[in-house]
Amino acid sequence: SAQAEAHQTALEKQRRDVEEQLATKLAISSAAARGNVKAQLALANRYLHGSDGFKVNTEFAFEWFERAAEKGSGIGCCCVAVCHQYGIGTARDPETFEAYAKQGAEKGVTLGWTMLGDFYRCHGTKQHHTMPVLDSRTNADIAAEMYRKAADGGDALGQYELGVAYFNGEGVE
Repeated sequence: SAQAEAHQTALEKQRRDVEEQLATKLAISSAAARGNVKAQLALANRYLHGSDGFKVNTEFAFEWFERAAEKGSGIGCCCVAVCHQYGIGTARDPETFEAYAKQGAEKGVTLGWTMLGDFYRCHGTKQHHTMPVLDSRTNADIAAEMYRKAADGGDALGQYELGVAYFNGEGVE
């Protein structure tokens, strides 16, 4: 019957989809294990969001972000920073957040400068960050400097935040 045929077609499609998903999981996992940074980041994101057949596992996500960072990935550094900022798969740790965000920024991920700007503007105190500062500088001064670096690098959010700093007269002249 037509109904049985339609059911059979749907089952075959479902089987093909599952096979494709398993092949993708295997390919990404294998490439990540071999040290491919893009695969490590892709695998971390799949664990973080529970996509493409991967169950949410924030500890695995953190571990793969960290492996990518260790291989020199600026994006991996920024992702590890976010994990430490919010306690995703690891403990919250402002100092480690700061260090990884700075590493990511220095590797060319301008969003890292914006993340640091937000950190200093909202949470940072002179006693809690590791970057050398002069005693006369305020958190707003440091935040504006970070936003300027991000803006100069083309980061749209950094440009916006620098504009807000100018609008509010915070950390800028």
